[in-house]
Amino acid sequence: MNDAVDLGTTLGELAREDDRPSPRLAAFDAVEARLAADVRAGRLSPFVRTRFRTRAASLQYRLAAADAREDEVARAATDLERELRAGATTALAAARPRARPASAGARTATKDVVIVGGGIVGLAAARQLARAGVRVVVIERGEIGGEASGRNGGQISPGIDATWAPLAKRALDLWPDFARELGDIDYQCAGGLYVVMESDPIDPVDVLEYRRERGFVAEALDASACRRLLPSLTDRIKGGVFSPRHGQVDPVKTMRALARSARACGVDLWSNEEVTVIDVSAGAFRGVRTPRRHVAADVVLIAAGAWSGALARQAGVDLPVSPRRIQIIASEPTERMTDTLWGGNGLYSRQNSTGELHFGAEGPPWDPSVETFERRTTEPTLRRIARRMVELTPGLRGLRAKRAWSGIIGPSADGQPIIDVIEEPSGLALATGFGGNGFGTGPASGEAIAELILTAATSVDTTAMRLERFRAPS
Repeated sequence: MNDAVDLGTTLGELAREDDRPSPRLAAFDAVEARLAADVRAGRLSPFVRTRFRTRAASLQYRLAAADAREDEVARAATDLERELRAGATTALAAARPRARPASAGARTATKDVVIVGGGIVGLAAARQLARAGVRVVVIERGEIGGEASGRNGGQISPGIDATWAPLAKRALDLWPDFARELGDIDYQCAGGLYVVMESDPIDPVDVLEYRRERGFVAEALDASACRRLLPSLTDRIKGGVFSPRHGQVDPVKTMRALARSARACGVDLWSNEEVTVIDVSAGAFRGVRTPRRHVAADVVLIAAGAWSGALARQAGVDLPVSPRRIQIIASEPTERMTDTLWGGNGLYSRQNSTGELHFGAEGPPWDPSVETFERRTTEPTLRRIARRMVELTPGLRGLRAKRAWSGIIGPSADGQPIIDVIEEPSGLALATGFGGNGFGTGPASGEAIAELILTAATSVDTTAMRLERFRAPS
């Protein structure tokens, strides 16, 4: 990863407290309440509320640091509300842009399906479609697997909230064979440990019941059993929950192997080529255009992660997916601690095959996730990640942090996946909005959208994942 940052310090040194305030200013709470009410009533796109939360976090800190007066805070909150409402959309757009002609000298290709986005979901879908005899091309604006799919923590421990549960369950079923087919991707299925801290408002039994209610295999562990799995854990824990089907892979090796497998199945992969136009005419999507060529296709699948919203807008579709930055720290290699994933205290972590620890967490409120596609790492978030690791595993305080990197994920406005084939105009498919859950559920998500395109019958019920849930009521 060429843009990784060298750290060269211990976790304990990096974990110094940052004493800046995390203000909650009442005027901003009032604005968010108004926006939420309008979203629920269908008068406003959920995308607006997402943008408000991101921008309000840093604005609140600046106001608090400047000791702003109450009227200044109120004015800043209402100005932000006014700005966001002015650009808001309330439903899927009806208008469609006219297709522009390809540039002079552009080549023309014909495929059955063109997939925009070369991450794990796009490649998994492409491979399945090609195996069914479909002519497929994947177009990626950068390197294949170069964005979130190759820059994540490598954990196979998918979230199970709401509509995620059936997709997560299917993914855990698919990963062992998926890994065997791909070969050397450092796959291990040694389970995952979720640690419940003394300060957490829940108990291990609450986590256990939540998972079992959704059909997942799990076991509650007391504090001593948790420390047998991970001896460096703090004493200040209630216990934990062990999920035996969780595992890990090397995301870079995985994406390289998946690209090779897709090519072997007959998929064309075009990297460093950006889709600039999505063609729509006579009530149907007809293909895409890049600066170099025009691709005619019966189906256009947008599986471009955080970039999906901008792509969909080219075709006049309001797709509430926005960018959010994640940041991850890697330690220097250390002796083998465990093959089990672990998390808790707002942290997720694993030890890779070379002995490095890879771990990440949310940043503080005054260092909000970017709204733009920026991969810069930031000191407040790296300090927060290190501090959470030291609090969870104080025995690692002296371990050296070697490097850090970031990636851009694309959650939907409601945090749930969007897997859908649009009925009108015909020919547009969507597999996006996965946020930080995209890699772990990638094989299942790719399978689901490929099945929708092929037969409209899916192994996982995708009804609740349709885009129409964001549509304003008529």
